[in-house]
Amino acid sequence: MKKTACVFLYGISTALLCGLIAPFLLCSCNASDEMKADSDPVTITTTDSTLPDQFLDSDKLAFTAYCSNGGPFDWGNDYWEELSYSVYYNGSIEIKTNYTLSGESVVTKEISYIDFKRIMTLADTFRDKRDSYDLDFSNCYDMDSWSFYTYDTEGSRTPVYSGFIEGITELVGISNTLYRYADKETPSDRAFDLFEGRYVCPDDNQQYVLIYKKGDQVYLEVKPAGQPDAEVYEIREIVLADEGVSFEYVEGNLWHSISYSYSVGKTQLQDKDTSVIYKKQMGDSAADKEV
Repeated sequence: MKKTACVFLYGISTALLCGLIAPFLLCSCNASDEMKADSDPVTITTTDSTLPDQFLDSDKLAFTAYCSNGGPFDWGNDYWEELSYSVYYNGSIEIKTNYTLSGESVVTKEISYIDFKRIMTLADTFRDKRDSYDLDFSNCYDMDSWSFYTYDTEGSRTPVYSGFIEGITELVGISNTLYRYADKETPSDRAFDLFEGRYVCPDDNQQYVLIYKKGDQVYLEVKPAGQPDAEVYEIREIVLADEGVSFEYVEGNLWHSISYSYSVGKTQLQDKDTSVIYKKQMGDSAADKEV
C-alpha cells in the first residue's frame, strides 16, 4: 500500500558497545508495533511481605512505568513519543500516551488482581536478581527506554530500574502485562476523533465536507460547488501528518486519497486540489448519519 522510510539514529558510544553483536541482533520495537510476546511467562510463587492480599480502598499509587519511544519513527506522521502507566492500590490503571501531532490520550481501566500481583512481584524479584544481569552491555541494542517505580501504602517511592529491558525476564514480563491494558486506538482512530463533523464553505454553504461513521466504517462526504450530488467515499485509513490530513479509500483496486491542510485547532480544512476553505460547524454533530 504505502511504504515509509525509517531513519535509525544511534549514539556513537552505543554503536561502539554493540558493534560486535549487532550483526546477530534485530531491532525489537517499531513506533506502531505491539510489545514483544512474553515467551517465558514467570510463575508467581512468592510476594513481597508488604504486598496486600487484595485491592485496597485507596487511591494511592502502587506502581508506575514510563516508556520513551526509541523508533524507528514515522517521520512527519502522528506516532507515539511517550507512554506511562500508573497502577493504584484500588485496582485502577491509568494509561497516558503522548503523540507527536494529536496530543495526549488518557485512558483509565481496571486491572485484575492477578496482574497487579504479578507486576509487583516481578519488580521485587528483579531487585533480588539485579546483580545477575549485565545491565551495562547486554541490552544496549534495545531501542525503547523504560523506568519503573514501586510505592508502598504510605506513598514512599522506590526505584526499580531505568534503561533498556531487552533480555531482562522480569521487566519484559512487566511491560507485556501492562501492554495488555494499553490504549488500542490506532492513529487512524485518533485522526477521526479530531476531524469528525461537518465543514462548510463560508462563501457557499452548499459546499461542504462531512466526516462521519456508520457502525465501524468511516465515511467522507464531499459536496463541491456546481455539483448536484455529494460524493461519498468509504475511508480505509486517515493519515494525520504535519503537512495535512489524508482520507484514503480504495477504488478500482487502487488506493486514492483526498488531502486537506488543517488549522491548528482542527476547525478549518483547505482542499489541497481546489484550495477551497471549509470551516467546521461548531456544536454540529454527524449523529444523524449513524444507523
